[in-house]
Amino acid sequence: MSSDRWTTGRLVLRRPAPQDADALFAIYSHPEVMRYWSRRPLVTRDEAVSMLEKMVSGLADGTWHSWAVTLQGDDTPVGLCSLFNFVTGCRRAERGYILARERWGRGVMTEALGSVIAHAFGPLGLRRLEADADPRNAGSLRLLTRLGFVMIVFCAGVLAWTLYTRFFTHDAPQGWTSVLAVVLLLGGIQMLGMGIVGQYIARIFEETKQRPLYFVAEIVERGETLLSPAATTPTSLVR
Repeated sequence: MSSDRWTTGRLVLRRPAPQDADALFAIYSHPEVMRYWSRRPLVTRDEAVSMLEKMVSGLADGTWHSWAVTLQGDDTPVGLCSLFNFVTGCRRAERGYILARERWGRGVMTEALGSVIAHAFGPLGLRRLEADADPRNAGSLRLLTRLGFVMIVFCAGVLAWTLYTRFFTHDAPQGWTSVLAVVLLLGGIQMLGMGIVGQYIARIFEETKQRPLYFVAEIVERGETLLSPAATTPTSLVR
């Protein structure tokens, strides 16, 4: 499928265009839609125009891929899906998404984001996707879990493992980052053995109630089927 445009059962995903400014402004200025975002709602249409310009620029230099989500037969965007923060050496990226309030609860983003994930792990050649979500955003947490993401608590051990998987794998760049990853991994194990993590684990979980939860999905490396034959959503992503 083309990276610029494709269809799913009910949707068309295409590259954002200048004429999408009004629709995106309506989505990004809605207080309920933006409730759990790390940025304030848009205030002016010019901000939406500037956002679109950054999307075009990001696509041109390969740092940001975005797709407007539209319903078949209506070219007005009802949402947006993105891939960004690419790390080419270890083939990973982060994903983002937003959906108009009136489309919530209808499976639209499950269908749209599922197809973007399939595209990332297929034609784009990525092997790892990451996401974060506000712990109070129950709908977003369910969506990520449904699409094969697994939640992790971000602490010293997770940092070590993340660095290890990014920089100490067969397809990742070697060098000082590998040494750093191993040192941090061993340090995390040592901390666990000393009981430091155990001493503060309750505090960590208490803090995560007000901090983003981190999710990760990966392609397995044992030859399992990546996509379900019945849908364009990953079914076996986590090692």
